[in-house]
Amino acid sequence: MRFDTHRARVFVVNQLLRTPGIHDIHDDGTDIVLFRNRAGNHVMVHLFERVTSLTELRQLYAENGANGIHTLPLYWADMMLPGHGQWYEADDWMNALLKLQRNWIYGYEVFGDSVYLFGVHFRKQGWLHEISHGPALDFRTLNTQNVASETPPLIGNWYAVHFETGRFNETADPQEELQRSHLYQDFERLKLSTSATFAEVQQSYRQLARALHPDHNLNAAANEQMKLLNLSYSRIRQFMWDQGEH
Repeated sequence: MRFDTHRARVFVVNQLLRTPGIHDIHDDGTDIVLFRNRAGNHVMVHLFERVTSLTELRQLYAENGANGIHTLPLYWADMMLPGHGQWYEADDWMNALLKLQRNWIYGYEVFGDSVYLFGVHFRKQGWLHEISHGPALDFRTLNTQNVASETPPLIGNWYAVHFETGRFNETADPQEELQRSHLYQDFERLKLSTSATFAEVQQSYRQLARALHPDHNLNAAANEQMKLLNLSYSRIRQFMWDQGEH
């Protein structure tokens, strides 16, 4: 197991511990976390570092479902999920999950000490999907469901989950969404207030990125700081896009 997946699992456990109504949390020390949600249903989180085959997915959902457990797969986003704004032809395993999770697939990213859990939305247009990355996942909005699927080999009824969150939630309060997505910390990293304009964000990012470039900064920590800066810049750009501020 990659150390980044270990960090992601620890982050999931800490998020669950902070979420009201979540209880009976069990951490196996590898890539699985089991808990009860607010409705009292069991949910099992699986963190994946590689693509899962359709056969593996079916076995996973069948075994969990036989024990009354709802399944939440989280995928290493950099390696397995398409980027924001792409047009993408979904793989077979993706199409199966999209049916179970209301056109969302959930992923994780790790940059240094920072972990980011988020949903990737697939909007089908012909044989392609328009990809949109949503904000940080909030376990308060996690719902369990029994979903009927006709997508082979996941034909039948399955114990699945979905999050009531994302850029498509028109009733979400922007300031609450900002705090929930850890964006206050991102703005601080760019040395800006949350009222900064898009042009100010771009200018500050370019100045800080220049200062951290190896041609100008020989500090051993500069590379890690640059990764965190890039992550914060990406999340702020996404938030501003979602709010129509670009």
